[in-house]
Amino acid sequence: IYYASRQATPLPTNSYCVELFFVAAFSFRTKIHSMESNTHAAASLNQSWFIGAPLTRLLAFLTGISYALIESRKTHDDFSFDVDAILRQGQVYRIFTGPITFSSSGELIVGLLVLVNLSRRLERELGTRKFCLWLLGTGVISTIMQLLIFGQLLDSLSYSGPYPTIGAVVWMFHTTTPRLHPRFFGLCGIHFSEKSMAYVFCLQIIIFRGLNSVIPCACGMMASQLFRSVPPLQKALDVPDGIASMVTVALRRFVEDPPVPFVPTTRQPRHRVPSVATVPTPRAVAAVPTPPPESAIEQLTSMGFDRDSVLTALQASQNNVERAADILLTRG
Repeated sequence: IYYASRQATPLPTNSYCVELFFVAAFSFRTKIHSMESNTHAAASLNQSWFIGAPLTRLLAFLTGISYALIESRKTHDDFSFDVDAILRQGQVYRIFTGPITFSSSGELIVGLLVLVNLSRRLERELGTRKFCLWLLGTGVISTIMQLLIFGQLLDSLSYSGPYPTIGAVVWMFHTTTPRLHPRFFGLCGIHFSEKSMAYVFCLQIIIFRGLNSVIPCACGMMASQLFRSVPPLQKALDVPDGIASMVTVALRRFVEDPPVPFVPTTRQPRHRVPSVATVPTPRAVAAVPTPPPESAIEQLTSMGFDRDSVLTALQASQNNVERAADILLTRG
């Protein structure tokens, strides 16, 4: 629809494939939700991916939309993070536009696969406020490293994509996420944990563009470790509680899915409920008298009372010999 409204030239292959991928994924998700919207399982499918991570969802949305817009005009070079253009030509805007989105469809798919999964996990562990503070701190530190250190050592450093953020979340995943299954699978006598597959995808996106992607990711890793190790940096970038609460409410209202109320359904028992007549009640059980022991009968009859009177007295006193003797003496 977008290209048809602009009456553009034939669709670029990369852009068309990526847009088709997102449209197909969204259509499949919508179809699943419409088919099972009245069940609790549908609510879980609709909310399980980004629930508890509204900021991650916003970042993924901005990355995808930005790629579609920039790719349609083929202007990635105009918005990339270029150290030479920033320092010598004064194009400061590249500091903010460069890390927004990737410059190719392959980077976009693999990068979002790594970024969304690891960021979602980290945001749930830290909370949205601390995660936002962590993103801001690592972003500032990694940008300073790239401009002042690596920008002076290298002839050129240019890239498009949130590579510093990817390096930061990969480092947090490596240092904070424990290995639950150290021997998840083995290969040629070497055992690997369940984190190995995540490392494969992380390594692929880190070395995607050689030094132009390795250096930003390395700066993100060092910035993440430095931000964690220096508490004054966290306090310096912290925001007041009022502003943080307003931003959190806005994110949850416009980004996070509203909770779907779960109404439990009552199920009829499969077995037949026994009738009242077949179930013995406490009253019915108590109505059946317990026969008095022969020792109590002999003890009372030896006192001169007849057997029938002794049985009646014992039943009235619930086989209590002393009370039965009082009854017999009183009636005497």
